[in-house]
Amino acid sequence: HTGMLRFILARLAMPLIPVGICYSLSGWRIHVKVAIGKVTYQRPFEPADQLLIRLMGEMAALSGYPLHPDTGKPGANGH
Repeated sequence: HTGMLRFILARLAMPLIPVGICYSLSGWRIHVKVAIGKVTYQRPFEPADQLLIRLMGEMAALSGYPLHPDTGKPGANGH
């Protein structure tokens, strides 16, 4: 959903930092890996939904998740 993103970007030009989180269980411990991506900005005339897809793709890559080949969205089924 892009409504909140459109609302924010209409009022502010702010840097966006994609963050990926990956965790695994090992016995009683949870191992957490946090990866911080490069700062990005909305491109001139870039629609909010395209920006969201781009950011989600970066977050998926940082988290180690594959992107669906047809939709470019995170996850095997593209939803």
